[in-house]
Order: sequence, then structure tokens, then C-alpha cells
Amino acid sequence: MQSVQRVVSDGTLQIVDLRISYFDRSEISVYINSELYTAWQWASDVEDRIVFNEPIPDGVEVLIKRTTDLSKLRHYFSKGSAFTAEALDEDLQQVLHIAQEATESSLVGDFYTDIDMHGHRVRNISPAVDDSDALTLRQYKQDAQGAWVARNQAERFKNEAASYASSAQTSANNSAASAQDSLAAAGSAQTYATSAAASASAAAQSATNAAASATAAAQSATNAAASFDAFDDRYLGAKPSDPVTDNDGNALQVGALYWNTTANEMRVWNGLSWQASAGSLVGNVTTATRLQTARTLTIGNTGKSFDGSADVSWSLDEIGAARFGAIVDGTNLNTVIAPGFYRLFGYPANAPAGVGDGQLIVARGGGDTILQIVTGYGNGEIYWRQGNPPELGGPAWGSWGPWYRFFHSGNINTANAGTATRLQTARTLTIGSTSKSFDGSADASWSLADILGNGVPGTAQELGSGVDLNTIQTPGFYWQPADVNASSGANYPVPYAGALMVLKNTTGVTQIYYLYGHLTTMFFRGYYNTQWSPWREVYHSGTPALPLGVGQTWQNVTAWRAANTTYTNTTGRPIEVAITYYNHGNNAAALTFIVNGVIVGRFVTRFGSGEKAAFISAIVPAGASYSVSNAEGTLFSWAELR
Repeated sequence: MQSVQRVVSDGTLQIVDLRISYFDRSEISVYINSELYTAWQWASDVEDRIVFNEPIPDGVEVLIKRTTDLSKLRHYFSKGSAFTAEALDEDLQQVLHIAQEATESSLVGDFYTDIDMHGHRVRNISPAVDDSDALTLRQYKQDAQGAWVARNQAERFKNEAASYASSAQTSANNSAASAQDSLAAAGSAQTYATSAAASASAAAQSATNAAASATAAAQSATNAAASFDAFDDRYLGAKPSDPVTDNDGNALQVGALYWNTTANEMRVWNGLSWQASAGSLVGNVTTATRLQTARTLTIGNTGKSFDGSADVSWSLDEIGAARFGAIVDGTNLNTVIAPGFYRLFGYPANAPAGVGDGQLIVARGGGDTILQIVTGYGNGEIYWRQGNPPELGGPAWGSWGPWYRFFHSGNINTANAGTATRLQTARTLTIGSTSKSFDGSADASWSLADILGNGVPGTAQELGSGVDLNTIQTPGFYWQPADVNASSGANYPVPYAGALMVLKNTTGVTQIYYLYGHLTTMFFRGYYNTQWSPWREVYHSGTPALPLGVGQTWQNVTAWRAANTTYTNTTGRPIEVAITYYNHGNNAAALTFIVNGVIVGRFVTRFGSGEKAAFISAIVPAGASYSVSNAEGTLFSWAELR
């Protein structure tokens, strides 16, 4: 059952979970013993659950019934309701509920309205048992026949009693001597008369019962006819065309149904017209011939009317979707205005110089403006342009804009900024102590005075005799022409003639002194925080080779060295390497040292108890490779003078 639910109480029944689908709670009613029962309420914590105020007594059947609203459809698409799958499903489900209720009303055995049979018989019902049961004609005949037999029997008893009374009277009149016999006969007559009266009374009661049964049967027939009439007004049966009245000739009720044998579909009356009920209640809407109201389907830029009677399609242009295509060699790009992605074959016209065998993207809206982006094959360049040319329906004076180049990480370093008129934002260029604004619109220059500060002479200044170089802190170039002057001065690196360069910034001074006649000799020192550092000689490629150890220190590199690994001296000077391996117990300590593939030494200790150590020290020329092999024991230390 889809519209009713029955539950028999075990004496504790107070909660029922509904298995009936419904739209609104007002559609649900509860009956007990065929009477509407209202002592219940909806549960607050569960959606489809009802709760009785008190437990239902043991053995009592509870009938829960759904009655769908027949007065109107849930959605009227003809009145503006949105044509959605949910709305259509609800209308079809409403029709399905009505059909279920109409169909199941003949199965559940319960009617809650009068039944008008319209002249048809109610057949094949069970014999009446309770006072409210309908009475069949057979049972009525049987009861009436019993009453008739009882009446005839009573009549016979009455006649027999009268005969006996007549005989008794005759006997009394004929002979007083036989009075006793007459009295006996009279007693017998009285007995028969009493029996006759009892039979008559029974006959009368049977007749009364028969009349009551006939009345009940008539009422049941009336009720059954009324229920059938209500059903007959809702489901009109099979018809070849849309009816204008119900089967009684009355106005159609909203929600009325009938089966159209011409179109082979179920139809429902919506109050204004008959409409298909989507595939005979349970079918798919795609099985309908067409939609009652054509709908406009809009995809992209184009809307089209659709009622399901024929296929409808949209082109890529209609929906405004991008297309994919190819452009042959020499094609004028001014004519490629359809949105899409295109493969370029060869070199098209009106393309940036050098762009060929690449890709083109065209984007445009619904107006007269357009954007093109193009790239050549393998050249790493991308260009774009836009416009409102006449080809697009733009004004006669419309045109394509120029091609512009995209700059990216692959070409920004090669772009020639010199081709620009000027920088969009002027930049400040600072050289030495002077800053100048520069936007590229004109040349800029810095003098030595700009760079080194005010007071820098245009030419080198001569240092006289007795000059203390600690006092020379003004940036510039100076020269000492004589050794004797240097000897009489103070704080020279050496007492020889030479040239002095002074550099200065906001925090200190740097002096660089070159010797005349000793072009490979140069010294420098710095002044900071009121203190001069010692003079340091600068060594360079022209400086005679320094002895090993000059300017070098021993460094512990054990953590970065291992046997059987080749290393290279990249210091630019020879270095000395000292390596020690050690071992314990009756085990030897040993290692072999190799420079540029040549074994320069191997050290092996003797076997014996106690701790043993193997040590090798060797010089590695600049740029040479060096390594340790055949090592035994543990690396204790690896030091390098570098």
C-alpha cells in the first residue's frame, strides 16, 4: 500500500514511523475502529513520526491514511512557475498520489465518503455479522424465507389449535360424560395455541430482523455507490479524446484523470485544460510527444524555442565558444575575426615581423572590439593587438591597433631599452658622492669632482719634503718625485718616490701607494675610527712567487676529507698537506699519498700491541690533484697549510 498504513497495537503502541510519502502533514489522518482519531501529534525530533497521547489498547488496529489535495496542482507552468525537474517531479508525484489513493481505495476495505454506484451492483460481499455490516440479497432471502416458514408453521399451529378447539367443543356438547376428555382436549388445544403464538412471535421477530438487514444492505449499497461515484469523478476511465464533463455529466474536478487511447498517455485536468501527465504517471518525461508550453533554451549568446517535438542544436558561433582551426600561408590576419585557437602555416599577412608557423588566439565579445595574440614557432616571442575594425562591424573610421610585444623572463634581458623615448619613472643614479636624476631622455655625466667630492684637483698634486701621509685624507691623486722627500716625510710604507691615491667615503679613508721604478710593488692601508691600519703589500700575478707559508695558515680540514677521494688545489699557490692515521692492538696503521697520479709516499707501521700511527706530509702544487689510498686504521687528522 502506498497511501495507507495499518498497525495492530500490542497494548504498548504509542509511536509510529510513517512509510507513506506525502507533501504536507495536513494530508495525514488516523482512524481507529473506522472512526477519525485525533489524540495524536507529530514528533518533534523525527520528521516522519507520529506520537499518540496514550498507548493504543491491545488488539486495536490503527489505520493511517493519506489524502492528497485535489483542489489544485502544486505548480502551474502556464502561470509562470519555473520549469524545473523538481517542480515537474512534484506535479507528477501529486498525480501519482491521487492515482494511488484512487486505486487503493478499492483494496483497503475502508471508505470515508458516500458511494454512488450509478445503477451498478455491489457484488460478492461476505454475509453480515455485525449490526453495521451490509446485507447480501441471499442472506436477506434466507432470513425472509425463515420468517415465511415460521409464519406458515404458526398458521398451521393456529389452524390445528382451532380444529382441536372445535373437536373439544363438539365433544363437550355431545356428552357431559366425556367432559373429562373434553377438558383434556381443551388443554391440548391451549397448548397448541400457545405454541402457535410463540411461533407467530418468532416469525414477527424474523421479519423485523429481515427488514433491518434489508435496511442495512440498502445503506451499505448506498455508501458503496457514493464511494464509487467519488472515485468515478476522479478517474474517468479510457477515452479516445479529452472529455468536457465527468462521467455524471458534471463539471470536471481539478486533478481528474483519464487514459487517452489515441495518444496512449494518462492526462490530468489542471482546471483550465487537459495536460499529459508525463509518461502515464511513472514514465520519463522524454517519452512525451512534446511539452505543453515551449521553453526558451539559451546557451551562450543564442536562445532557441524548444518543446521536445524536434531536435535543436547550437553552433559554436551561436554560443560564442572558441573554435579550433588552421590558417594557411599568406592569410590576412585582419580577416581572422572569429573567436578561437588557430594554427599558423607559413607566414600570414599583417602579422608581426618574423612570426610564422605559430599559434593565434582570437578573443571578442558581442560588440565590435577584438583582441589577437600571436606567437611564432620556436622564437620565444609573443605579440598582441586590439581594435574595432570595420571587418567586425565597427565604424568606418575604426581600425586595428599596432602589434605590441610581450616581455618575459626569456627576452627581457635582450630588449633594447635604448629604443624607448624615456623611462616612465626617472631613476636616481649615484656615482661617488653625487646623485643625478636620469630618465633616458638626455645624456648624463659625472666629473671627478662629482665622483670624488669637492676639492679634488684636476691633476695630481706634488708631495713635498717632510710630509706626513697621515694628514693626506682629501680624495685625489698625489705624487712624490724624490726618494729624499719620502725619507724626510712620515708614515710612508717605504722611503721611496711614488704615487699616492686617496679614496674617501663618509666612514673612512683608503690610501694606495705605488713605487716608481718598481712597477710590481703596491701598498695599501685604511683609516677608520681615528686609527690607521698598517701598510700591506699587494701581491699579484706580477709579484715574485712567495715562499710557502707566507700569507698561509694551517687549517684543520679533517671533517671534509676522506680516503679514496680525489681533491684539487685551487688556491693558486702551493700548499702543504699533513695526514695521520692511527690503529690499536695487533693492527697496522698505513696510508699512501698520491699527487697528480704519482705516489709521493707511503707509511706503514709494524704489527704489535699498543697504539700505532702513520704520518705523511707533502707539498701539492697549485692546480694539482691529491688523494689518500690503501689507508689502514682511522683518520686521526688532515691539516693543510693554505
